[in-house]
Amino acid sequence: MVSIKDINKKIKKNLFDPIDQTKNKFSSLLKDLKKNKVKKDLALQKQLEKEKKRELILEKKLAKKAKQDELKEERKKLLFQKKLIIENEKQEKKNEEKRQKIEAQRIKIEQKKIKDEETRKLREEARKLKEEDLRLKMFERQRIKTRKNKIKRNWKEK
Repeated sequence: MVSIKDINKKIKKNLFDPIDQTKNKFSSLLKDLKKNKVKKDLALQKQLEKEKKRELILEKKLAKKAKQDELKEERKKLLFQKKLIIENEKQEKKNEEKRQKIEAQRIKIEQKKIKDEETRKLREEARKLKEEDLRLKMFERQRIKTRKNKIKRNWKEK
């Protein structure tokens, strides 16, 4: 037989059971939400730490790359300076060769002028000698002619 107490318990159980179940579901839901929130917070924190690590690694890489770029730029500058120095030396050498060529040409022209002047003087002397020779020949002819004329006059007078 069923006692009233048992029936009351069953009634209470039946009446309060859905409320208890709902209450239990709600509390388990709240617990689940809290657990999920904690999990999300941990996951978010881990993700933030990973991002910080990634950023730190990226910053290190960028700093390293900037340093390498700076060194590369410095090397380029040095190579460019060396190239300029070499080109400058080549240009100086070329200029010196040109100066020597010009000097050689100037000396050659000067020697040619001297030679031409000597040749001109020799020709002038030769011309003067020839003129002198012609004058002497003319003088000699004239002397001979005057002599002949004298002789003829003398012959005619005799």
